[in-house]
Amino acid sequence: MVLPTGTASVAPLRLATGVSLTTPAFGSVEFDGTNLFLTTNSGSPTRKTLAFTDSVPPSVPTSSLTAAPMVPVLAWGNNSNGQTTMPALANVAAVAAGESHSLVLLDAGTVIARGLNTSGQVTVPASLTGVTDIAAGTAHNLVRKSDGTLVAWGDNSYGQTTIPSGITTATRVAAGEKHSLALLANGSVRAWGDNSFGQTNLPASLTGATITAIAAGYDHSLALKSDGTVIAWGRDDAAQVTLPSGLVNVVAIAAGAFHSLALKGDGTVIAWGWNDAGQVTVPAGLSGVSKIAGGYAFSMALKNDGTLVLWGDNSDGQTTVPATATQVTHIAAGASHAMALRADAIPAQVARLDQDNVFTGKVGIKRTPAVNSLEVEGSASKTTAGSWLSNSDRRIKTEIESITGALEKLDQVRLVDFRYTDEYRAAHPSIEDVRYPNVIAQEFAEVFPADVKSSGEVMADGSPILQVDTYPLIIYSAAAVQELNQENQMLKKQLADQEKRLRKLEALLGE
Repeated sequence: MVLPTGTASVAPLRLATGVSLTTPAFGSVEFDGTNLFLTTNSGSPTRKTLAFTDSVPPSVPTSSLTAAPMVPVLAWGNNSNGQTTMPALANVAAVAAGESHSLVLLDAGTVIARGLNTSGQVTVPASLTGVTDIAAGTAHNLVRKSDGTLVAWGDNSYGQTTIPSGITTATRVAAGEKHSLALLANGSVRAWGDNSFGQTNLPASLTGATITAIAAGYDHSLALKSDGTVIAWGRDDAAQVTLPSGLVNVVAIAAGAFHSLALKGDGTVIAWGWNDAGQVTVPAGLSGVSKIAGGYAFSMALKNDGTLVLWGDNSDGQTTVPATATQVTHIAAGASHAMALRADAIPAQVARLDQDNVFTGKVGIKRTPAVNSLEVEGSASKTTAGSWLSNSDRRIKTEIESITGALEKLDQVRLVDFRYTDEYRAAHPSIEDVRYPNVIAQEFAEVFPADVKSSGEVMADGSPILQVDTYPLIIYSAAAVQELNQENQMLKKQLADQEKRLRKLEALLGE
């Protein structure tokens, strides 16, 4: 295939054996039968070898090739309420972690929430947009909008989501167990919510000080001054607000449940307070740190090279760093789960044309092929015509059986039409007062028990509210249609046979 010669806006693409390469044109990709070439440098077009044989080295380093990560947000640790189960995401700006829930801020200024919802903490207010900063407390959330105003939702038992009037110049937010903090553009701090330990009583040392960062623990608060020193107040039974002597040159702060963290300008970390799980015992030699975060009884550090270091409690695997946690840009710590946001572009995985297991009769994706022409480690799907087995996911499935008895199965499911109660709608403003077609969870569980689980919500009496996955109805409905079609075809055949016999009988009688 040979396309027209390139212009300032159109690059030629030549992929044919034995092509005589023309004068280099910026942006062109050319193949001469042996090597693949990419022409770079618009000012002085230069043809470089992109793919190559054993004897020809590449002139475009593979390290310069990048792509967006398949999974930009990583979450691990305790997932008892779905707080680490992330949906498919793209264009993510930041992450935050509450006690048992997670927040994701998208570049578009919208927020996604996952996890425990007993206080409505993952029910994001309708039409919430323009968000630039997010914070997650134990069961409430606080976000800052681009116009400097704040929005909060979730548990308000101590007024932690009742935003004080007059806040229109907020720049950053922080959320504790039952209190909230906001940093204003003039360098001052506002605090509200639970004050059982004085965590919202602003100390006199804040007066006249220019604050650049804030952090909130369960019952204590931290503020970083522009001169690199720290102010702490609130609960101190674990010495979480008793600052280490000589704490200066601080560039970032973070708070766990009952411990505190400070990042110094030289990339080292200082920690103090509760240490039952070793959460303030900073790993020896830790340096090159750019960001920090504190969980209930563990701590996180993000290094300049995009890697993570975690220490402290690991009872839920929260300090076991996933292998995919590379090129990280942001971190967050919940009670017993951790989150990491990867860079928008990471080094692409490039398969060289001369690799032993590529284009040599068998192709392996993330594995070395042993038997089939194409072998894939993980999931696979078929998107083009051809042999099904060429890229079928059947190779990763076993005990495959056709569905039978779908009509009888569906006959056991009662489909209903209902309205949600006034109390439930009051707790879930996004639900409209209309009739909804669905099923009753307990009844559905008798037919499809594996598809009814706890939603994470509970009634006033403590009993769980169940959540139904009605996807089996789609598959079984399709199977039922197939059964009806087969039965219809059989009846048609029987009718045709009867008509044939009737015509023969009529012919005999006519004789």
